[in-house]
Formats: sequence, C-alpha cells, structure tokens
Amino acid sequence: MILEAILLGTMTVTSYRPVPEQTKPECKNRHFCETSIGENVSELGVAVSPDLLASGRVHYRDCIHIPGVGFRIVNDVTNSRLHDSIDVLVYEKAEEKKFGVRHLKVW
Repeated sequence: MILEAILLGTMTVTSYRPVPEQTKPECKNRHFCETSIGENVSELGVAVSPDLLASGRVHYRDCIHIPGVGFRIVNDVTNSRLHDSIDVLVYEKAEEKKFGVRHLKVW
C-alpha cells in the first residue's frame, strides 16, 4: 500500500480542552464530552475549521500530520469564525498555555 501525503498548507494550530466553555455545556472534564460527530473526545483527535470541511480538502475521520504534534484524526469542528485552523485536543490548562498559537504546515 502506498500512501500519499498532500500538503494542506500552513495553518494556524492551537489547542482546546474538553471543558464546557470550549466545547458543549454537558462536557465535564472529559466526561459526557462528544465531538461534533458523536465520538468521545480523544488526544488523538483534532477539530478543524468549517471552511476546511466545506472545501472538501479535509473530511471527518481523515488522518492528518502536524510536524511536532504527530498524526491526528479529524473528529470535530471549530467555531465558524475560524478559518484555515486546527485545534489539537489537550487535557490540562498548562498544556493549552504551553501549546499557544503556532503556524505550521499540515499534511
């Protein structure tokens, strides 16, 4: 099997936590916290901006590679105000702060 890596472009990459103010009101520190496609949140997942999904460049359950982060599965969507962006799931506030805002090539 041959896999082909396609450069999606340079994206704004940030992080988010499974807390009500960043996801859904019923999300309580990983519990009762589902992605937009009904899966449980996972450190292997990412949320992508709606424009990436609408363009067809990215689909739910696609595997993407972010240098310095690794391989992640697209299983959630960000707020509609974001464009060309990806949110990596982290569990701790310190991780989120350390991650910051990065501009990285995404494959």
